[in-house]
Amino acid sequence: MSHRGLVVVGAGYWGPHLVRATLATPAHQLGWLSDLDAGRAHSVLGRCSVNTLAYYAQALADPAVTAAAIATPAATPPGPIRTSLTQASSSARGSSSPDWSDYKETQSQVDYSTARSR
Repeated sequence: MSHRGLVVVGAGYWGPHLVRATLATPAHQLGWLSDLDAGRAHSVLGRCSVNTLAYYAQALADPAVTAAAIATPAATPPGPIRTSLTQASSSARGSSSPDWSDYKETQSQVDYSTARSR
């Protein structure tokens, strides 16, 4: 299976390993790297021409994204990520467009969890 638009969420411990593996695999194309620390995301990518952003939900709205690799701290609550992935998947299947109305609330939960884990 070819993933022509992978997003890696998290550039901390496991994120760089996933980025390196993705870049080394011809069947995959890294489209996005998401991390709350933009400097860390850029340092992981080096000279690679890959989109970076702080909030992964924006990358999931990209119709070219076909897969996501989640590399967030263990303390990150799974609910917000699961919700975003489900909404993006439903949208990709044509069920309905994603509902990002609770995006700020979801992202604030992730921000809070990330801050607690550091």
